[in-house]
Amino acid sequence: MNERGSSLLLTTVLLLIGMIVLAGLFALASSDYRSALAIVEVNKARYIAEAGITKAITKLNRNPKWREGFPFSSFGEGSYTVTIVNEQESHAERAQAELPELVVIRSDAFVPPRAKRSLQVIYNVKEKKIISWSE
Repeated sequence: MNERGSSLLLTTVLLLIGMIVLAGLFALASSDYRSALAIVEVNKARYIAEAGITKAITKLNRNPKWREGFPFSSFGEGSYTVTIVNEQESHAERAQAELPELVVIRSDAFVPPRAKRSLQVIYNVKEKKIISWSE
């Protein structure tokens, strides 16, 4: 009778240890899945922000005086907001020019539930060339 009881106890302890190990593995896999999903969402937000920058550059190439930006635009699974401001000029003669050469384009993207990404570009309107790009 004692041997039977000890076998049952040993089996129960081993099953309990196995369940704890499996629970830990499931928690780890779930955590990895959530991390991968968050990375995918942030990448989507980056591409959406790039779409906003591209759309603004296209609009500036057609109309160099355009500065309204895009207050809110849906794109794919998210949205973006684009603002455009004239770059500060250091030379007085350039500051008095009718159309500034450089503009700052900022695109802020959001992908639900919480992924956000911002990109900022300094763009030369005359040469139609990106001067700098920052995230």
